[in-house]
Amino acid sequence: MGAPKIFREVGNSLAEHAGRGWRRGWAVIVSGIGGVLALISLTVPSPKGGQPLIPAWLWLTLLVGGIMVAQFLAFHDVRKERDSVKAEMATRFNSLRYRLELSSLIGRMGTAYSESEPPVNSYRFQLVFFNGGLEVLEYEIESVFIQVGGVTATPEEGPTSTVGTIILPGRESFFFYRDILAPIPTGLPPEGHCELVIRYGHPTGGQWFRVRHEFKIAWESANGIPLAHMLTRTKPTHELAEVRP
Repeated sequence: MGAPKIFREVGNSLAEHAGRGWRRGWAVIVSGIGGVLALISLTVPSPKGGQPLIPAWLWLTLLVGGIMVAQFLAFHDVRKERDSVKAEMATRFNSLRYRLELSSLIGRMGTAYSESEPPVNSYRFQLVFFNGGLEVLEYEIESVFIQVGGVTATPEEGPTSTVGTIILPGRESFFFYRDILAPIPTGLPPEGHCELVIRYGHPTGGQWFRVRHEFKIAWESANGIPLAHMLTRTKPTHELAEVRP
């Protein structure tokens, strides 16, 4: 089953190579002239008494030189096409940089329920990501740490990573952080802190990027209900991450 496929691939390569060489017809013609001169030199008697009618260096230069020039020009065409594709892909993937935005934080008080434990008061947070580009994005949360009033989720409660999530252009994606168990405060909850590291890129591979966010969490009352929002954000860094196949 493998041999016919190999033959087809080799045949396709030979056909494309011949086509590229034929498009450089003048080089093929030069090589052909060299071949004709070689044939004449080897078959037609020379009137010079033992010396060839056509010098070997002449027909050999035309014959070999034409073939070499045709081969080089065929490679030159392939190299230009390869570089053009690489430049196009690099431009495409680099255009993804800075396109994943942390648009908002949604936080409120809630109640955590467990089958074996009584209900417990908690803080609940959602991180909202926005795809501001024209390409599909995939992101993975590498690490996330949220703390409110010195309290954070345990490793079992608060995830530190997530599998890839797809965001279509112009759409949002929500990441739900686990409940942070805490007593109900008197008045507004205390300020919090969030540190977040995300990898993102195109789902098909190529250059991926790593962005780091750090910000304080403040609270405000909306009709008596405490709601969280981002406060004093540091400028996010968009670093080069791995290149995916």
